[in-house]
Amino acid sequence: MPLKSTPSKANERPACPEAIERRLLAHLERHLPADDAAFLEAQPFPHVVVDDFLPTDVCAFLEERGRGLRDLDDNTHLNSRKLAANRYWEFDAELRDTLAFFYSEAFEQFLERMTGIRGVHADYEFNWGGGFHYLPAGGFLKVHKDFNIHPYTNEHRRLNAILYLNRGWTDADGGQLELWDMETRECAASLVPIFNRLVIFETSENSYHGNPQRVTRTDLARMSYSLYYYTADRPGGNQIQPHSTVYVDRPGEYTNALRKWGAPLRRLLPDALRTKVRDLLNRS
Repeated sequence: MPLKSTPSKANERPACPEAIERRLLAHLERHLPADDAAFLEAQPFPHVVVDDFLPTDVCAFLEERGRGLRDLDDNTHLNSRKLAANRYWEFDAELRDTLAFFYSEAFEQFLERMTGIRGVHADYEFNWGGGFHYLPAGGFLKVHKDFNIHPYTNEHRRLNAILYLNRGWTDADGGQLELWDMETRECAASLVPIFNRLVIFETSENSYHGNPQRVTRTDLARMSYSLYYYTADRPGGNQIQPHSTVYVDRPGEYTNALRKWGAPLRRLLPDALRTKVRDLLNRS
């Protein structure tokens, strides 16, 4: 069910200038596969990795402007240590014009051709959970499956598209995007968030992923621009129960298990000790 209060939002789909859309579409044509087999057959769940996704100067522009943003939301909690800026309609006009491409019908059609999922559309109205994401030194996002129903439109979340904006990033810098099997027993793919890499993956009950390896760089935050795409329905949609983000422990981790089973016990602790236990879990 939609939430009762409505957050800040865009009133209409942003208009991408014709020159920008024409140039980017011409560049993207070279990434289109003959069919959607590569996406559908990828393991552990449907996904595709596209390197050199944008013209280099366009990606560099997004990186420069993204790193210049200052009004960031702090999304630090037990399972995450990151910052975000998702209200693209408040960005400067030049940045909005470029980002508008990712909310355009032309880009939705590109995604349909890449994935075979029809009727996808961008969340241009709310950009719920999307936008620029930053993992500073020590930042992480634990393995999880995403919320499955948009909280304000009731539509089905179907695709994540994440553009990475980190020049000179290496495996040693941490912050890899990990794709896990449906039992979350092992990491099936580990992707370094290098500059101008786009990762598209299906959002489903089996698409466990995250950035559990903490960022080790101290001079530069790991940055990405995340976009989520929806359809009015999905196969078996009437049997799906809406849920928020579901975090899981990797083998050898017990943070979420302790949180779940320890909550009743923590309520019995004095306030000062309860705070210490909470802080300890948040650092784990």
